[in-house]
Amino acid sequence: MLCTGGALVLPPDASWRTGHPHQIRTAVEAQKVTVLHTDPAGIAALVVDGPRPAIAADRRTGPRPLRSLRLATVTGDRLHLDELDALHTRLRPGVRILDVYGLTETAGAGTCFELTHLPAPVAEPERLSLLGTPFAGCQVHVRNGEIHLTPPGGGDAIPTGDLGVLRPDGLLEYAGRLRDRISVRGGSFDPHSVETAIRTHPGVGGALVAAVDKDGEQRLVAYVSPPPGDPAWDASAPLPEIHGLRNHLAGTVPKEESPTILVRLRALPRGRGGQEDRSALPLPTQPVSERPAVYGSKFARSATGTGDPEAGRVVAAGCLTVVLSFLAFALTDVVWPGSTDLSAVPGPWAALFFLLYLAESLSFGAGLAFLFTGYRLMARRERGRPAGRIRAVHLAASYLLLAWWPQDNAYRLAAKQDWPLQALLVYAFNIPLMIAGLIVAVHLARTPDSPFDYEDRT
Repeated sequence: MLCTGGALVLPPDASWRTGHPHQIRTAVEAQKVTVLHTDPAGIAALVVDGPRPAIAADRRTGPRPLRSLRLATVTGDRLHLDELDALHTRLRPGVRILDVYGLTETAGAGTCFELTHLPAPVAEPERLSLLGTPFAGCQVHVRNGEIHLTPPGGGDAIPTGDLGVLRPDGLLEYAGRLRDRISVRGGSFDPHSVETAIRTHPGVGGALVAAVDKDGEQRLVAYVSPPPGDPAWDASAPLPEIHGLRNHLAGTVPKEESPTILVRLRALPRGRGGQEDRSALPLPTQPVSERPAVYGSKFARSATGTGDPEAGRVVAAGCLTVVLSFLAFALTDVVWPGSTDLSAVPGPWAALFFLLYLAESLSFGAGLAFLFTGYRLMARRERGRPAGRIRAVHLAASYLLLAWWPQDNAYRLAAKQDWPLQALLVYAFNIPLMIAGLIVAVHLARTPDSPFDYEDRT
């Protein structure tokens, strides 16, 4: 590009490594830079952690960082599909983001990937780091799991030290580094697959796994950090405890590869080149008396008496449901006198109607409990969807549960020929129920606003 009249912009004394990404962002916007070359941590600092548009803003409106940008090349470390999608969501539509892979010693030999190369939807983008397809004239081979690059024009294939998998769709998938391989309990494994499985846990953005000698025993430690700039992440909420994390990994990661100690960091350490720096990971500070987590136990608790925060919120919502349901059932005859009178109903129909009244009270209690607690759970599980849409579905689902108790009691006391009251009840309850059901149906049927959830549109 320099040969065609382009200008190289180098912001003086500015680096996201020193905590001043806003200086680089200002230089990019002031100089109207159109092509940006950086690493995953660098572009996250510039884009994801940058000025955020309004929560409910459409992708085509509102302020966007680096509006002059048309192409960003990202290299130097693994970039997962969910991270790539987050960049697309924050930047203006039409900006191309290329994940470029190669070695410094092999100029012109490498691969590149962008989301439009995906031939089919991806179920768990947090677990995939795709390197794409070779540059023109370059060849890629995977020998004994290791990636080899052949420069344009031929020559000897150069081993990269990185692990990869050639997928059936022709894309090269990153699978870790040989130097990161962990030897434990007489065997060895590549931590990349464990780290990507950890990233599927709500609230986790980055993860590294390392083996640490503790009290004469080698223990696996998981270092986790929150997603950068994730609007659904609650800064006041703790990341998962080790028991909740191991429960999440059960059935996906072999027991002997699952970490037994968890260290929570604000951000994973990185070197000057932007790569994750495993040598800079801190030693765990858990007490010597800590007992290993119970692998796969659904109701496991940590040594401090706390379990997975999300599981705790579910239990709290269940308890709240029971309390509110009991209150609703007890207050039915107070609010609607005579509505549940079954003295004139013969058996066994009286018992069936009693169960109906009980079910309405339980539904009302569950609806109120979900109204109070459901949004936070949904926001963590629905990362990437617009917050306004999550709120609409949350309110719709709450109404679908809690409307039946007041609706049925009001209908039982309304005279059949009282047309004004009948019309009021229809428009107060039935029509909103239809709208709520439609909102939930559209939410479930609609493809997420995410490039990796669409078919190839090239």
